Formats: sequence, structure tokens, C-alpha cells
Amino acid sequence: MRMKIRIAKAAVLAVTVILVGSPSVFATSLVHQYILTNGNYHDTFGGPDLVPDGGSLGPDGYTFGINQGLKLSNALADPSTYGIEMLFKLDNVGSGFAKLIDTKNLTEDNAWYSQSGHLTFYPLQQGADVVFANGVYADLLVTRVGTTKEVRGFVNGSPEVDVTDSGDIGVFSGPNNIITFFEDDFQCCNRAEASPGTVQRIQIFDGPVNPVPEPSSFLLLGTGILPLIGKSWKRAHPTKPA
Repeated sequence: MRMKIRIAKAAVLAVTVILVGSPSVFATSLVHQYILTNGNYHDTFGGPDLVPDGGSLGPDGYTFGINQGLKLSNALADPSTYGIEMLFKLDNVGSGFAKLIDTKNLTEDNAWYSQSGHLTFYPLQQGADVVFANGVYADLLVTRVGTTKEVRGFVNGSPEVDVTDSGDIGVFSGPNNIITFFEDDFQCCNRAEASPGTVQRIQIFDGPVNPVPEPSSFLLLGTGILPLIGKSWKRAHPTKPA
């Protein structure tokens, strides 16, 4: 009996949770999870809290104005290898740029954007599809592998970006490997490349993970959900006006 209990506990710890209703991620390396619809900034795994920058929590999650995003420090053991998943909506997608994830403590103009509704890893690659729209929730997953420098981005389970990050744009190099969400940097454009919106969930993995389609059934293990069913496109490099 004790052996069975130990095995069950180990299985629960190995399960990665993505809530039903969004593309699922199957992995054994979920290290931080923030469910902002719960009304707090705490990590369900007991790690560092998210730090708000002017927005507010409500029943729909964290609602932010322009450059009122979130910051997270000390969450990445290896700032070059990770997966980041988040469920959010933007209120002003527009025809320009809106920064989603900043990797350099707001000192550089690069990294992850919505560009006219396309997912863009600036300045290396823009996704082929329009995947963001005003007021519509999107499930974003971005990953990086330190040894190969491969960066990938998915929206609602579909691949949009797959590129070699030879310049280490995707490495979190700020103090305490700080991650900044939904805020524009100070290098360009008077911090105008940002959108208001709402984020409901942020999850951090200690390595790359792959989205899989929602399975028709799940095996419940404690608080985890284990899915039973366990093209990238290249465009010209995106450019910004001077």
C-alpha cells in the first residue's frame, strides 16, 4: 500500500496542468503557476509572487493599462532554457507593435510582440497568421532551448515562430533573470508599443514544452490533469519605423 501511495504522489508531481478550454501542454517541468482569476499574485507552487505595475485584479484576472504589466524575478534557474505560457487578451491590437514579453529588463527593443495581430519575435521573425484580435483571449506559449538556441512560439496550439536565436535575444539577462509582461521598453518609441488588456494565467516551465490538441478525455491525478493523448512559416524579418 505504501509503495502504491508513493507512486501516486510521484505521478501527481510529474503532471503539468493547463486548464481545460485552452491548448494543453504535456510536460513534467511546470515550476511556477499563476492563476490570476483567483484574486492574488501567488505562485501555486510556493515560488516568487508576480509583481503588478499599476493594474488591478478582478474576477476576470489582472487587467492592465498601457505599460501596467507584471514582473517576475527569480523564476528561471536557467534563463536561456524555458517555456512560458499565458492566457490573455489585448484591447488595442491595432496596426503596430504591442510588447508581450520583455527579456532584457526593458533596456532593449527586442523580444516578443503582437505586430498587427501577428506573433513576432522581433527582429528575427514574424508569424504568418493574424492570431491576436481586440478583446479575444489567446493562449501563447513561447519556448527556448539554451543548447541549440531554438526559439519557438505558438498561439492557440498552432506554430507561428521557429527561429535560431543566435544573438541571445530570448535570454533573460536582467537582474534576477527578471521577466516583464505587457510593458514596452525604454529604448524605442517613447514606450508607445504596448496595449491594455487582461491576463488570466501565466505558467513557467524549466524547459521547452509542446502544445497538443485538447484530448477528449483526461485522467485526473490529484490537482493535475494528465492528457491521455500525449510548418513553421518563415517571413521576411519584421521591421519598425525609425
